[in-house]
Amino acid sequence: MLNVAELDERIEKCLAILAENPRSQVFAALADSYRKRGDFGRAFSVCKSGLKQHPDYAPAHIVLAKLYLHQGMPTEAHAVLTRAIELDGPTRASDLLQAEILIAMGNVEGARAAVERLRRGDPRNPAIAELRNRIKACAAEKKHASVKTSPSPDAVTVAPSAPPSPEIAALGRSAPLTWGEWAADLAAVPSVEHAFSVDAEGAILAGVTDDEDATAATVADMFAQIDAALHAKLGIDLQELRIERSDAQLWCRRRDRGVIGFVGSAGVPFGAARQTAVTGAERVTPAAGDKPAANGEVA
Repeated sequence: MLNVAELDERIEKCLAILAENPRSQVFAALADSYRKRGDFGRAFSVCKSGLKQHPDYAPAHIVLAKLYLHQGMPTEAHAVLTRAIELDGPTRASDLLQAEILIAMGNVEGARAAVERLRRGDPRNPAIAELRNRIKACAAEKKHASVKTSPSPDAVTVAPSAPPSPEIAALGRSAPLTWGEWAADLAAVPSVEHAFSVDAEGAILAGVTDDEDATAATVADMFAQIDAALHAKLGIDLQELRIERSDAQLWCRRRDRGVIGFVGSAGVPFGAARQTAVTGAERVTPAAGDKPAANGEVA
């Protein structure tokens, strides 16, 4: 395990290489060094930027999978790791990471199978022994939860009530929101600092303070200008815009009623934040003069 000084030295070397050759694949080592130092925002930013230039570089996908796993996003981690294995084939490192991800997903049997394959080749590896212990703990926890929810033999059986009608069930899944509630839900996503919605006339639908109103108006105006430029030069309409920096990111999306979006730190779990924004916006009850899309979906 490298100490902080060694990690800083490695980071400086990687940065120097990238300064001379911005297309160098050393970006993956740089992102992993940031990850090990605990600078997850920069690690995400460097890794994703590098993968745009080198989408088939498997080691970078491995680093990104580790970052997603740390962020509590095992499904995304699994998808990225699967891509790495497709590109480079399985390795001991990818097998170990796969077992960790499967444990995080609650897939006890899949994790157990992966660990047993590793154990046959390296029975004394302490990392494998720890994974086996985690699998046992996960299995015991699931069993305890199952027993806890199962009725005892002496329990009085009560006839279950009739299931709700499809209409009522759908209503429960898609209860209407106000724009304020939408913004609060989105702001609850880790590292999201501000959510905003602007209607077609530029009026702020979501925004609490003057600063936030200014942010929303500025972003909406920027979106409109880029959209106009793309339409004039290429004949296409801008649907989504995402801007990433080492310490922050911004996302916004067109709606028939204007623009929705959020601003946050680089560590925002982007998939979760985007999904929250889009699905929540579909549930917002239209205000007077704020006409919904014909199909109720985001344009």
